[in-house]
Amino acid sequence: MQVKKLTSPIKTSRAIRSKMVKQGLTLYDIADSASVSPQYVSMVIHGRRKSDKVRKAIAAAVGVDVVSLFGDDSNSKSIQKAYR
Repeated sequence: MQVKKLTSPIKTSRAIRSKMVKQGLTLYDIADSASVSPQYVSMVIHGRRKSDKVRKAIAAAVGVDVVSLFGDDSNSKSIQKAYR
């Protein structure tokens, strides 16, 4: 059986912000869709906070899957709940 290799995650906030700029998105746009503050979205982008909800909103806004943006740990909370 051949294992499909995941694409490497985008590691820098600059890459995420670049995608936002290309699509004309602001922190306010993403914050509004996730019902959080723009400051909180910024903290998630910079890796200071982890929020599956905000990560999903960022990924949806820039049109990329969550794993590509944040790596495999992006759904760690959901996975941990499933195994409890």
